[in-house]
Amino acid sequence: MILYYNIHNIFKIKVVSTHRSFLEYIDREFSSFKTSKFSNPDLIVSMGDFKPDITGASIVNHKYFIKNNFLYCKDSYKVAKWKVQINGLDSKKTFIKIFGNRFSLFFIVSYIIEPMMRFKLNKKGYTFLHSSAISDGKNAILFSACKGVGKTSTILNLISRGFLYMSDDFTILSNKGVVFSYPTTIHMFGYNVKHCPFIYEKLSSKEKRKIRLNDLIFKLSFNYVSLPLYVNAKDMFSGGEIGSSYPLKELIFFVKSNGREIKIEKNYDKKKVIQQMISINKMEMFNFLEYMLAYTSIFPENDFTSHWYRLYENLMKALDKKPITKITIPKKFPKRIIDYVMPR
Repeated sequence: MILYYNIHNIFKIKVVSTHRSFLEYIDREFSSFKTSKFSNPDLIVSMGDFKPDITGASIVNHKYFIKNNFLYCKDSYKVAKWKVQINGLDSKKTFIKIFGNRFSLFFIVSYIIEPMMRFKLNKKGYTFLHSSAISDGKNAILFSACKGVGKTSTILNLISRGFLYMSDDFTILSNKGVVFSYPTTIHMFGYNVKHCPFIYEKLSSKEKRKIRLNDLIFKLSFNYVSLPLYVNAKDMFSGGEIGSSYPLKELIFFVKSNGREIKIEKNYDKKKVIQQMISINKMEMFNFLEYMLAYTSIFPENDFTSHWYRLYENLMKALDKKPITKITIPKKFPKRIIDYVMPR
């Protein structure tokens, strides 16, 4: 079966597989961008068993097989295991072959497909930024932070006041300062529900049981197994309306502290916040960051080498003359956070 996804006419993905569970997972994440057949995809993903072509490859760290424009390895994260072959790393069109166990399905998008998208979009002048976004219908506001700081809870509170949902984990930001929505599923944890009780009322009985079970598994595994509840954005909000693309109005950067007070810093330094956001984006590259380093160890002059500098330049242009606010949030998430970030 073949599926096609067109992300704002910026990035096109073709997925080929006979693996039903994988296709269902991919389709759930990218359903907002599903479209009919097109030509010249940026990324072609093939899911199924394969034999790697590693003849003549250099070997890095006993794990990575590297050739020009090529990488193959076997990899894992906790109980998830997979093997991946990437052809066309530096090319306009990139091919990814991947095969793994049943647990790997939950990591393929965030650990391989999205990092590859971030790299390729950056070359086009777009930052695939770890952030949440909402819109008032005219402009967009970005909320950037590390995981678990409060991005999701903040935008859900704002949406309850009438703002449009655009994205939860990642947002696309052009170097011209335009924000493009990325409405994949919202990843809900128990703390999100605690901070947004109105969301709990929208969940079905099955979803409520699932989120309680996930919290229990997290505690019983001593914080090892963290399972989100995947919620379709269109089902979460009344009318199911989702924002598309808008000029950036403001960037709000969240940091969590061990204190008790909320600290707000207006006109926060642009260069400093960009460096901080780049560090967060590096953490969100997961295993793919090591793929980049392994490839660069054999081919030092490649597009991976200039990726982070290019990202810095794209963000400098995107945030030009845009207001930036840093908000330090206490460890105990403030229930009235919306009073501090409500756009005026």
